[in-house]
Amino acid sequence: MNGGIPGQVSYVQAKMRGRVVGDLVRNIPMLSGTDPESVLHFLIRAQEVYDLNLVGDLEFLALLVGRTSGRVTQILGLHLGTPSKWGVVSSELSSTFLPPRIREEFLSKYVLRRFQSPTEELTEFIMSVVAAARILSYHGSESDLVQRIVQNIHPRVRSYLVFGSKPSTISELHALASHVAEARAIDAQRQGDENPAFAGASRSAARGPCQVSMAIDQTRPVRNRGVVCWKCSARGHLKRDCPSSVPLPLSNQGNEQGARQ
Repeated sequence: MNGGIPGQVSYVQAKMRGRVVGDLVRNIPMLSGTDPESVLHFLIRAQEVYDLNLVGDLEFLALLVGRTSGRVTQILGLHLGTPSKWGVVSSELSSTFLPPRIREEFLSKYVLRRFQSPTEELTEFIMSVVAAARILSYHGSESDLVQRIVQNIHPRVRSYLVFGSKPSTISELHALASHVAEARAIDAQRQGDENPAFAGASRSAARGPCQVSMAIDQTRPVRNRGVVCWKCSARGHLKRDCPSSVPLPLSNQGNEQGARQ
């Protein structure tokens, strides 16, 4: 499956792929003991990286040696000088540290009853279940495994699943995950486009009371339609709001002074 660098690639491409895989392997948690669950988590993460098909088996094994210690390192080291495939090494590690009773328990926990968490990407969920199924020797058909994965997808993600025919292969399942990721990205962008108005209002409220626009004075004639202006004798506004440029008559000035008195 992964006996050498796949395809005809240039030296630069191969080096870039090796660098990417190196970064991914460094993200695999260190395996410092032989606790069965820790070994399984290590094998699952390693299988996920291997399935990307970016480097050859021997290079991949050499990278994994730096993430292990003790007995696991010895087993990996024994295979470095041979043309061993990762699948052979993974099976040996599984049979050594995962006895049948533990494997059966893990098969239920990490494959059959492995439910997607609300924050887990669908692609990551699929890769994790598929890797666990390989390591734990799941004996069902590929179609059965796909159906189990679909059934265990989180309800929030299932709302995006609209397909004419249900997927029956792992590749179809990954294609479905890509469509779900695109749909969720569109929804997130749509929500982001709608949120700035609310965010702006929240920031304004946080800064304190909004400044009143001066356009509010335009509503005064409506509220004061029963008053009479002493400057132009028109109804609907006060003298201080009078739009007229006609000077105030002397008689009105006297009336205004008298009213103030």
